[in-house]
Amino acid sequence: MPHSARRSASAAKFSGGQIGWRFSPHWSVQAWYDEADGDLESKYDSGERWDAKNIFASLRYHMDGVNFLGFEPYAGVNLGDFELENLTNSSTGAEGDKRHSFMTGVEVGIQRA
Repeated sequence: MPHSARRSASAAKFSGGQIGWRFSPHWSVQAWYDEADGDLESKYDSGERWDAKNIFASLRYHMDGVNFLGFEPYAGVNLGDFELENLTNSSTGAEGDKRHSFMTGVEVGIQRA
């Protein structure tokens, strides 16, 4: 694809949001959604372009009462769906093909207490 036909990073759409609810001193749930409609490029310079979407939820345990400069540590588990949509016809699929990956993970971090 010629350089003039590629969309610039400034024309790409990256959006998302997150919401959470702390239902006890030690426990919270979080949910977030994000998408990149920016014609993401393949790392192998194959000319393929992709849109990506993530939908995740997590359950977190907060170490209430432990404080590091106004931040509180937490640990949790998360799960969600990662979707890639092919925007080009290629050897890996036709335009419009979608791939879903169910993902799970462990998270640790700090947040404002």
